Amino acid sequence: MKILHSADWHLGHQLYGYDRTEEQLDFLAQLTQLVKENQPDAFLLSGDVFHVPLPSIAAQKMYNNAMFELHKAAPDMQIVVIAGNHDSASRLELSRELWDYHSVHVIGELYEQRTIDYHKFIVPVQDKGYVVAVPHVYPRNFPPAADGSDAQAAFFRQLHEQVQALNTQHKPTVLMAHLAVQNVDLTGHKRFQDDTIGTIEYVHPDIFGQYDYIALGHIHRCQTVPHSNCTYAGSPLAVSFDEDYQHSVTLVTMESGKPLEIQHLPIENPWPLLTIPEQPLPFDEAIACLQRFDDQRKAYIRLNVTTQIALPADYNEQAANAARQKQCRFCTLQVHYETALNNPQLLQSITPLQLQDMSPAEVADKYMKALSVPQEKVQNFLEMIDEIQHEINQQQAQ
Repeated sequence: MKILHSADWHLGHQLYGYDRTEEQLDFLAQLTQLVKENQPDAFLLSGDVFHVPLPSIAAQKMYNNAMFELHKAAPDMQIVVIAGNHDSASRLELSRELWDYHSVHVIGELYEQRTIDYHKFIVPVQDKGYVVAVPHVYPRNFPPAADGSDAQAAFFRQLHEQVQALNTQHKPTVLMAHLAVQNVDLTGHKRFQDDTIGTIEYVHPDIFGQYDYIALGHIHRCQTVPHSNCTYAGSPLAVSFDEDYQHSVTLVTMESGKPLEIQHLPIENPWPLLTIPEQPLPFDEAIACLQRFDDQRKAYIRLNVTTQIALPADYNEQAANAARQKQCRFCTLQVHYETALNNPQLLQSITPLQLQDMSPAEVADKYMKALSVPQEKVQNFLEMIDEIQHEINQQQAQ
């Protein structure tokens, strides 16, 4: 069985107010070509189809057209899509029955009228094998285990038993999910660089049971997690400047009696995200680097600046003017302060520019550290922030 694995498209994402439709359409064209060339048995999209729960009409049309084009490129290919934490589960499932006619299987919600139908999550791939598709679910929202054990572990255990009962001929089985496993490389996920920041919740790979391949989404760096068969396809396009690595989709070939073959197929972005200069320089020198940047080169630009004092009041205008006659798009500054301004205990030292680039969770984290709040309480509070924001997003999408 051959599968093409992708995740974290974030369709509709805007970078510092710039529309990214051109890049996203270019990626989808590359993806369609890869499907034509490789003719996989299944295409897996492991969550975060859209960037927000209530995507624009343009983003939804882009997704619909992409599904049609992928189906046309390989008519016998099964397409399986799950909801990520950025998606509205109910909205993604809205046309589920219609998509079935085009071999597109959409799994957004865990429950069907408050009950669990485990067969909903199991997709046969012709006569080649099975894909088990689990959408993003917060651990506390899994159905309670009958024996009082961990609810999330019990759900995956029951699901594994169901597919094993169906798979009497021992064909390849694949699990897809949208979550974070232990020992994952979080490079590029700014909020989570320090394990005390953010509300990411980890699971141990053993929770899933035995599958030939585990196709994950949620983490944007393409990787196979050490000591496991869990692979993140990563995002095909960088969502932030901190995702400074090759983006790709993953082609997996499973053949009985042979080792798993995994290939990461690179995706090229016509609008790369660049931080210039490579090493931070004083503001005036960084502006000079931007002025020397190739007039015809497409790129999003983050200026890498170092300073001992406050930046000029018109720093943003100066940078915008330096890029005005160029193809590139100036976005923001990465500022390195040469004083104690980076000390998270010194709340009074956070500049407006730093505050602008911080999430509410990061602000709360710094504040509570300064007050010496116990780490367990800090983590509980940050989890509450994330869950409230997720519920707000879901309500806005309905």
